[in-house]
Amino acid sequence: MKHYPQRESAAGFFGREEEMNVRACVECAERNGHTAEEAEECEDGSLACTGCPWGPNRDTPVALSDVPLGFRFTAELGGHPIVRDADGTLRFKANPLVRWLCDQIDLNKMWLAFGQGAFSETAFMQFYRDIGYSLGGFEEVWGETLDKIEAMLGGKKP
Repeated sequence: MKHYPQRESAAGFFGREEEMNVRACVECAERNGHTAEEAEECEDGSLACTGCPWGPNRDTPVALSDVPLGFRFTAELGGHPIVRDADGTLRFKANPLVRWLCDQIDLNKMWLAFGQGAFSETAFMQFYRDIGYSLGGFEEVWGETLDKIEAMLGGKKP
């Protein structure tokens, strides 16, 4: 799979990302009457702040400008919203109905049906976005297709 050029080192990105996460946590805690020190001790949402980005089942929307350059093409393709989950992983925003359906079906059978032409590659890629797949996982599964799309677009952004 082709790796897209990165302008910032991973250490630089994750260092800046950690600063942003700590700042967001402290601001949220202070809005909820807690101190910055309490916020720094809370690593799992246990302060139970309203709007806590790290509480259970919280996905924080992510601006495209905050997506690492190596994932921008994937993030822009299809215009699907990107979120950061409680573990800090960048994902496509899940459609709750599709996510629920995914838990009811056998993905191996879906891959067999796809291989037999039951639905298009485009539809299957959209399914992966709708279940909230991570950007990295999406590139791992659909890397060859993404490379072909990028080549068809002449390296231009979607």
